[in-house]
Amino acid sequence: MTPSATGAAETIQVKRLSQKGCAIQLSADAPAEFVHSAFQDALVQVQVRAQVPGFRKGKVPLAMVRDNFAGMIKERAFENVVRFALAKALESEKLHPVDSPSLLKREFEEGKPLHLEFEVEVPPSVTPKNYTKIPLLSRKNPVTDEKISAAIKEILDQNARLEPEADGAALTENHFAVVDYEAWRPGADKPAHTAQGELVDLSSDQTVKGLVEAIKGAKKGETREFETETAGAKFRFKVTVGEIKKKSLPDVNDAFAKEMGFESEAKFREHVKNALERQAEEDSRRETLRQMEDHLIKENAVDLPQSLVNHHIGLSLERLMDRMLPEEREKMNKEQLEKLGEKLRPAIERDMRISYIMHAVANSENLEAGEKDLEAEIEKAVSRAATDEERLKTRQFFEARRNDIIATLTEHKVEDFLRKNAIVTEAK
Repeated sequence: MTPSATGAAETIQVKRLSQKGCAIQLSADAPAEFVHSAFQDALVQVQVRAQVPGFRKGKVPLAMVRDNFAGMIKERAFENVVRFALAKALESEKLHPVDSPSLLKREFEEGKPLHLEFEVEVPPSVTPKNYTKIPLLSRKNPVTDEKISAAIKEILDQNARLEPEADGAALTENHFAVVDYEAWRPGADKPAHTAQGELVDLSSDQTVKGLVEAIKGAKKGETREFETETAGAKFRFKVTVGEIKKKSLPDVNDAFAKEMGFESEAKFREHVKNALERQAEEDSRRETLRQMEDHLIKENAVDLPQSLVNHHIGLSLERLMDRMLPEEREKMNKEQLEKLGEKLRPAIERDMRISYIMHAVANSENLEAGEKDLEAEIEKAVSRAATDEERLKTRQFFEARRNDIIATLTEHKVEDFLRKNAIVTEAK
């Protein structure tokens, strides 16, 4: 805005009308002289771009610009007025919006006083309470021999092989069958569907209802028939068992350990135990963190700026949509997206409340992470990189996410502080 309007703008009067949660409504009033100055500024600004036959661009007489571009002049004047009045309102009220303010009401005509009303959403003001001596219930989760054996069994299952069953064996729920089948509609002279060499796990549910029940007890080369309904249509299936296979697990020995990348069976078992202990520690950390977060939310009521909540919901929906298959995305309509967004809302609001409270605690206890903390974190990550290229990419990653990483480091500091000052009781 030019100096003429700027000077007149000193007469803008800002008033806080109301506040509900994080939403603040403001009014801005100015005399007719301010509006007149805004129209004069807009007239000159429009003249620069105005083109009229017979005149050079930017040199059209002002009277002709006023007559031919009245709508554009008023629009430009209003944009200038809103921008300046809003800046004045935010400055005088010392507000920092989380999103673009909304214009609720306008009274703007040339030669008349100005009256505007805005709604501004700001971050909540949080004074944290009762964040020391948080009662925590600690549950021991020792890594037992049974847990180690179960983990090793899972690894063996992931490395299992299928081997042919002995001749004459009959199919049970512990077998895998290789089958050929035909699916016939009632009265049809040829099958509607066929498949060869289909592998069937008799211990799992099947897409064809009744398949497992029909072939249980069958032997290699035997054909079974059954009727079922698939996708709302009736079919008669003819299934021939081509092969019967069983799952074979590798033995846990030095040879298997070496296949898995370890020196010996003992080193392999040690690795499994260490992994379970790390997981137990992480589970315990998450559980105590959940208890601390529940306590902080209970003790500290925090209003949230809904525009920011909706923004985070939108980002979460975008990430979900990115992970969907194209055909799944195409099926999602606006109503389904809105319902999905509402399902996400409670978790997003919880995370935002916790973040505001944690950072309020950080401010109260002087726990904010800074550049030194960030550099230390970068150096740790860089030290793990094997090549110069990896080290460069690591630094670029941290630089691109500098603010987010500092915020996360601050939350980790607060988390450690809360644990140290909590009252921990061992569960019986």
